[in-house]
Amino acid sequence: MPVPNLDRRLNLTGKAQDFIFDDMIHVIDSLNIHGNIDQQDIQIVCQKAGDEIAMINLSWEENGTLFNGQMNRQFGKTCETVSLAFENEAFQFNGFLKGEKFEKGITQTVELPDWTDTLETKGFKAMLEDWVSVVASGRMDEKAKQRNLSTHALCEWLLGEVI
Repeated sequence: MPVPNLDRRLNLTGKAQDFIFDDMIHVIDSLNIHGNIDQQDIQIVCQKAGDEIAMINLSWEENGTLFNGQMNRQFGKTCETVSLAFENEAFQFNGFLKGEKFEKGITQTVELPDWTDTLETKGFKAMLEDWVSVVASGRMDEKAKQRNLSTHALCEWLLGEVI
């Protein structure tokens, strides 16, 4: 029996647009808690393999809060990291299933229960429920709309920065 070539699962690089709008958008959306990220303050680290993206790391400071997010596809899997450091409180997530909250010298695990559906862990269930609500009511919350537009505008800006 032939041995499968596992090399194809390593270095999951991608075209910049696909990398950003398929994967990095979830990191950015997780960090976009205020809905108005100032692009000029963002530090970008981007690793490429030829013309393809392997990893993007974004970091910035806003009103005393440190934001950091990374999408890394160099290890044969998609690795998302999100961290927010407020004054006297911080959150760090490696992937979207489990993270830690640090406050007053105490570390608390934040996680979804085992066997949580992938559509729920990635936020797609909530997005679908919201979309159905918007369609049914014919209205969308203005703040949510602006946050969504801000996330997409930041992705468009990031695309221009990394290509």
